[in-house]
This record gives sequence, structure tokens and C-alpha cells, in this order.
Amino acid sequence: MPAPLCYRTGEEIQPGDRVLMDEHHSGIVEFVANEQNDPEYGWYVQEHGIGVMVNTSEFGSVYTGATDDLDLVARTRSETKP
Repeated sequence: MPAPLCYRTGEEIQPGDRVLMDEHHSGIVEFVANEQNDPEYGWYVQEHGIGVMVNTSEFGSVYTGATDDLDLVARTRSETKP
């Protein structure tokens, strides 16, 4: 299992997170792709490297490997696991 992708603060990037890209563009994390064998998102890793798909109102969906340019604004999903 690969290491999770994290924000500069060390918190794990999760789908549903509200983020700022480059400190200017707000968006929501659609998915995190960090495993080449993942049947759903492995193609992104194979073609573009590990990264995050962020949906922004300005650009639509943007895939970025520059996770250090993302800042967590708020979690929209529960952090607790049943």
C-alpha cells in the first residue's frame, strides 16, 4: 500500500475536501490517485504520476501532482471510520 498523499500540514488528502489551489483557486477534491494497480484511478498514475483531481469553478476538473500547492480549507466528509 502506497503512502497517502498529504497537505503541507501533514493531514491526509481525502475526496470531498475543500481546498485552495495555489492560494487563489477554491475547489473540491474529487479523488486521490496514488496506486498504479488501483482499478479505478490507476490509469492516472500510469499516465501522469500520483496526484489529485480537483474540481474548481474556474477551470473545471484539474489533475495535479503538485499536492504541496493545495491547502485544506475544510473536510466535507467524516474523518471517523465506523
